[in-house]
Amino acid sequence: MDSGWKSNGNDEEPTATPTKGIEGIRSTINPGNLPCPVVCATGEQVGVSGSKRKRRKHYVYLVFDDWSYGYSIHKVNLFPCSRRRKQTAFSAPADVPCLPPALFRLEAAHGSPEYFASAFGTRILAMHTRDPGGKRLLSGTFVPMLDVSSLSMTFCPGQEYPINPIYLSVGNTRLFCLSEASFEMLHWEPLCPPPLGRRRSKEWSWQRLEKPPFKSYNVTSYAVHPQRCTIFVSTKMNDIEATFSFDMEKQKWEQLGSWALPFAGRGHFDPYLNAFVGLSKDSDTLGQVYSCCLSSSSTGHGLEWKLGKERLFSQDPAERHVGATLVYVGQSKFCLVQCVSIEDESDGPKLKEEGNVGGPVYRTEDRGADLKLNEGDVQELKEEGDVQELKEEGDVDGPGYSIEDEGYDQELMDEGYDQELMEERYVPCCCLYRLTTFSLSYDIKGDLTTGNSCRVLYYKVPEAITSSFLVEDPVAFCM
Repeated sequence: MDSGWKSNGNDEEPTATPTKGIEGIRSTINPGNLPCPVVCATGEQVGVSGSKRKRRKHYVYLVFDDWSYGYSIHKVNLFPCSRRRKQTAFSAPADVPCLPPALFRLEAAHGSPEYFASAFGTRILAMHTRDPGGKRLLSGTFVPMLDVSSLSMTFCPGQEYPINPIYLSVGNTRLFCLSEASFEMLHWEPLCPPPLGRRRSKEWSWQRLEKPPFKSYNVTSYAVHPQRCTIFVSTKMNDIEATFSFDMEKQKWEQLGSWALPFAGRGHFDPYLNAFVGLSKDSDTLGQVYSCCLSSSSTGHGLEWKLGKERLFSQDPAERHVGATLVYVGQSKFCLVQCVSIEDESDGPKLKEEGNVGGPVYRTEDRGADLKLNEGDVQELKEEGDVQELKEEGDVDGPGYSIEDEGYDQELMDEGYDQELMEERYVPCCCLYRLTTFSLSYDIKGDLTTGNSCRVLYYKVPEAITSSFLVEDPVAFCM
């Protein structure tokens, strides 16, 4: 079976160095005045007995559609060795380091980054359909699952192509999928062979759960409380907000109130704060983080939240915000993956070619620039206009035309509509990934702050990435 995963066998450490800030240090009370470990220049901890213990490394895995056959996964060390030279700034985009070579590649159709998920410890799942038509998974289909720790690959049961899925990982054993048509759970089952002469009692597959009392396209934010084994989901429809909880043990939904979690998208539980942490995407608080916790009273459930003091997005006027994703690193540390564009006015407007059915589509990266065409281009556009005119008049009779072709034309129209929507969004020319690691705490006034814990890394975005992928929030996992 062709898994679609390919490895280049190269697991080199990135050459990136921090450009701003210092690594955060969280101070705690030392009970009993115990001897504290000493950190040497190499980043190793020296214990009381003089033995060295290496600091745990944290990695972020970034997904791009820069491969002509699908996607590539790049592994980035969030805390490079302290012996490397620290930069305070870069004078030009050319000074920014490139990403390390791809760790793995996956053959899959472009335009479906939402089908990546992390679950079951250190595994990344690619839930993409292998159907050539790109519409659904065939019955009994299995999808690849990569263990980034052991660099091994296995398979897990696929789904029947969920629409706009939201994947929620709980611990190392459960993965939930909330989509427009269903709510399902996949329970991790190690590949232990059954006793000789016996078969497994049941097939490893997705389990259908009670449908939620809301539509998934109204979801604005969501989070998992690992200690309570509860999923929280907030929705908004016609300016009416609501928050629901799903008890994993009882497998029941419950509405908590007519309010919503303050952050946008996915939230993460911080055990140090005993609160959920999420990123704000409102214009007034763009780039700030929220912490919130649920409170119970005689009148029901409520919400207590605080807004972080710092704006974590780039404040450089030369860097324009494109998208951002907040991921939880572990040990009360977070990583904000922000995509920023660097505008170079000296280059002027450039033309970018995008793959699309019916031929390449050209656009100017400077939306205010005039597009000049030569006579050959004008004639070609006229011919394309004539063809489009015939399609609008319905003159499609001819040899070989069938109902299947009509359905295919409808698919092209749908893709054209999506393309039109995408063109309304800003498409940058030169982009960088800005990785900010930080930890949160409350200061003496009780305000939420990152203190001096922020540490920033910059990497170049692969040039082969498509515009449709670039305008979306980055796909990133921390393990």
